[in-house]
Amino acid sequence: MPNSANKKEPTEIEKQFAFRIKSLRKLKGWTQEELAFRMDIEVSNLKKYETCRQGLTLNTLKKIADAFEISLPNLLDF
Repeated sequence: MPNSANKKEPTEIEKQFAFRIKSLRKLKGWTQEELAFRMDIEVSNLKKYETCRQGLTLNTLKKIADAFEISLPNLLDF
């Protein structure tokens, strides 16, 4: 069984970005299922992104930006 002491605490910027994803989603009036569908990912992965339990790749960042129909720089402007 994994030791919980080995779990890395999310950084402040990771928390802020997770909040940004969730805020943009709610602003659009979308459920997690809707955003996951638009990103072509599993809902379980989106939940992990929104709670800082999984890191994001550049490919995933691009999928998020595309789903919201915004540029990557705009997505990262928080």
